[in-house]
Amino acid sequence: MNNYKTSVQLKSLAKGQLLGKYSTVIGAFLLMEVVMLAFSVIASFFVDRTSMFGLILGYIISFLISLFSGIFAAGQAYICLNISCNRPCRATDIFFGFKQHPDKALLLQIILSLISFVCMIPSYVLSGIGIYTGEIIYVFPSCVCLIIGTIIYVYFALAFSQVFYLLLDFPDYSVSQILSLSKKIMKGQKGRYFYLTVGFIPLYLLGLLSCCVACLWITPYVNQTMANFYLDLMKNRQN
Repeated sequence: MNNYKTSVQLKSLAKGQLLGKYSTVIGAFLLMEVVMLAFSVIASFFVDRTSMFGLILGYIISFLISLFSGIFAAGQAYICLNISCNRPCRATDIFFGFKQHPDKALLLQIILSLISFVCMIPSYVLSGIGIYTGEIIYVFPSCVCLIIGTIIYVYFALAFSQVFYLLLDFPDYSVSQILSLSKKIMKGQKGRYFYLTVGFIPLYLLGLLSCCVACLWITPYVNQTMANFYLDLMKNRQN
């Protein structure tokens, strides 16, 4: 019989686990942000955004840089799982994904990004046509496509939400096996995960009021809660 923890229990567990660990998780978050920012700044020196070609090239480079977030996501998952299991961790563990199958982490992020892009294509196309022609008639169908695309994307995002944790626990699995396993363990759990995720929106809104300073504490708390959700899933997993 399954005995899943409630959202309140998962959050409470995360709070207790993070006591005395905030310096580590905040340090890891800042390291990741500094590296990503450095990549973006360096890339901007080689792109002339005053021209159309430069603007498009800039977007492409920004997209490519964002793909590395998948490797950092593996590092974040590694830190959170270590904290959940009461194992030692360091801020530099945020780079763990670069040491263990970075190719798979990168490919997983590419797939997730492509899913998002494909879901939004109809809306992008209709919006582009509307802007180019100046016809207001394209606004409504563009909004409809945006809503439908968002719903489809959220479904896939929920189904594949556990891939970076699974990459750590099953390093020998192929990318397709990891995606398939994530989809399997999330069957019947998407609503619970969605509810847990939405529950953090008020916290992030409060974080915005502090000029995002509070997000240094909120983001690790959210990540730790999600790691506990994964462990809860695997504990109650039925083969």
